[in-house]
Amino acid sequence: MPHVDSAVVDWIGYDPDRKTLFVRLLDGDLWSYEPVSTDVYAAFLLAASKGDFLRDELKPAARGRRLERASGHDSAEFRL
Repeated sequence: MPHVDSAVVDWIGYDPDRKTLFVRLLDGDLWSYEPVSTDVYAAFLLAASKGDFLRDELKPAARGRRLERASGHDSAEFRL
């Protein structure tokens, strides 16, 4: 999974067969988003701001599901 330079995102992974994007946030939470095309995945990797892309492009267009929650993390503490 490629680590990225971001104030919000730690790494991004993609399963093209399932059209599923995986995002590990710096707070430790792991999310999946689907359906996500390979073009959107590539655009996310190239985005100047991963946090802005996640908030403005990905969340409105794909179903997000938290797969892992960081221990001791209150979801109200961190919002994009």
